[in-house]
Amino acid sequence: MIARSQLASPRLPARRVVRALTIALVALVTCVAATGSIVASRSEAQQAPPTAAQVAARVQRFYDQVPVVRMRFFQTYYVKLHQRYERSGGVVTFKKPGKMFWRYDAPNGKILVSDGTRIQLFEPGASAREPGQVVESAVADSELPQALSFLTGQGRLEEQYAFRLVDPRTQGFTMPGGQVLELRPRRTNPNYERLLLYVDNGSIVRRVLIIGHDGNRNRFDFSTIEVQSVAAPDSDFRWTPPAGTRRVNPGN
Repeated sequence: MIARSQLASPRLPARRVVRALTIALVALVTCVAATGSIVASRSEAQQAPPTAAQVAARVQRFYDQVPVVRMRFFQTYYVKLHQRYERSGGVVTFKKPGKMFWRYDAPNGKILVSDGTRIQLFEPGASAREPGQVVESAVADSELPQALSFLTGQGRLEEQYAFRLVDPRTQGFTMPGGQVLELRPRRTNPNYERLLLYVDNGSIVRRVLIIGHDGNRNRFDFSTIEVQSVAAPDSDFRWTPPAGTRRVNPGN
């Protein structure tokens, strides 16, 4: 038979036992602290709000991937001199590069179309008997194509503008996760002073506000946004004025 004393584990001195337990406890505390630090860092990174540059980059990246976008718009134009608001709406389609077609609902009935080089603005007559008029100008001389060039593939936000974020609450933009990006041209633009882009959490621009040097404000709210992967034919962005339409020189 084997004596019980032969099966028993040899006893360690008390000091060695205490020392071993202390080392194990320190290692455990260090591990827990390190894990907590990593979790906290990740949490802070997730909660940190994006910078203006990051929001601008997300917007540009989204529209870089979109060949055609179609949406409804509601336009609010404020004339500072007369303190008057003009409101209208319709459907707009954008196609790269530089093409767009704005068709206003009745009773406004305006047509604004650009082939990327020239832009035509048609305004119907006050009555069926009165002919309408069309104004044709270069895209470079027009406010709207320049302001939306990031969307039509003819401009890039980071190259054209200096930007900062504006508190969405002060702008009445309450969409969850939404951001308001203020853009100021790096070079003086005769057509407008600055832009505000109202961006949802999916990097889609839901509103554009164009602020002129004269204090006029041109606001577009977009809804029913349809992103199309198949490019529309260029013929969709050509338009012929109705017979009898008067042509007006922008310089007159």
